[in-house]
Amino acid sequence: MSTRTRKPRTAKKATPAPAPERPNLTLVDLRHPLPVRRRTIGPASPQVLAEARAARASAWCRLPIPVLAWHAIPGTAYARLHDGTLIVHTGGHTNQFTAWTPCRHGAHHAHQVDSHGALNAARGEAAACTTPHAETDAHQALTTAITAAEPEPTSRPRLTAQLKTVKNGRSLADTPKEHPHG
Repeated sequence: MSTRTRKPRTAKKATPAPAPERPNLTLVDLRHPLPVRRRTIGPASPQVLAEARAARASAWCRLPIPVLAWHAIPGTAYARLHDGTLIVHTGGHTNQFTAWTPCRHGAHHAHQVDSHGALNAARGEAAACTTPHAETDAHQALTTAITAAEPEPTSRPRLTAQLKTVKNGRSLADTPKEHPHG
């Protein structure tokens, strides 16, 4: 019997894949500078600035308030959350908020809030309220100011009345119409 020695197998080297073809490149002549585009953003209104400052401050404090939830009232902005909490930005460039959290007795408790934890603590304190009490004058004044600032929703009867108003000297109801079977 003869013993044969085997040669160790060597791994075959993989051939590299061919490089993908590069598209034709466009050359840009940089000898002449390109014209500068100017932004056409106009001055922001005080209401937009108040909403933007409140949104920035709430993001900085990590409060769970969407940017589009902020609405301006004279001097500041507010946001109404899904659980009935009303958050009012104290205004300016501060990161301070007043959270009006509802309790089960119908009143709203005011708490100074500057973080998500403080907001949760305010909600917990209002939920634990066991004292029946009347609403404060400050809450009534705030609710009145916010209700006056919110746009009135347009109802169907109101839209119908607006459609029947006079347009170009004639009512839309008086406008002659083409016969449908003609």
